[in-house]
Amino acid sequence: GDDRSDIVLLKFLRAADLDIAFANERLVSTLRFRVEQGLDELRGQALEDYFQGHDFVQGADAEGRPVMISRYGQMDNDKVFGNTDAFLRYRMRIMEDAVAQLQFTRGAPEDLCQVHDYSGVPLLFKTGEVKNCVTAMTKVFGDHYPETKGKTIFVNFPSAFSKLFQAFSVFLPARTSQKFLIFGQSDQALLFKHLQPEAVPE
Repeated sequence: GDDRSDIVLLKFLRAADLDIAFANERLVSTLRFRVEQGLDELRGQALEDYFQGHDFVQGADAEGRPVMISRYGQMDNDKVFGNTDAFLRYRMRIMEDAVAQLQFTRGAPEDLCQVHDYSGVPLLFKTGEVKNCVTAMTKVFGDHYPETKGKTIFVNFPSAFSKLFQAFSVFLPARTSQKFLIFGQSDQALLFKHLQPEAVPE
């Protein structure tokens, strides 16, 4: 087969711990999901105003991965997180834009660098709704976009969140926790070790 097919199949195999039957089941489930959700057409569809202007797919990280930046400070949380289905379609649209930057050729980066910019985020989220949306998104991305998360960088992270995340990360497998980096407001210089300058949020 061609590189693209081989790389996608490998992603599903790795995500299923090399269990061929389970990988096949997951792949069929994803193909069905993509048709049901109309994901191939999603990139051409306009987003609601309140979902626009927060996300950018631009530049590359130090390993050459496409960078997907999401800025949470200017979001209208009531609208963005108010409807889980609408939120999911919005996040899948951004993910489709980012995955389209992957070349799926041997030797090229196979996953993404995601940057979450928390500059200007109020400490008091409407936590119940945010949690529901994030849980639903994590499940969809885990099920249908396996092995696409190369590195996740949290920037301008409030120290209260940072302590919470560090406590939570104890429960993550080392392979997973190594993919997460947290930088506070004063850690801007460290970002340049991971991102090319054009991909660093201001």
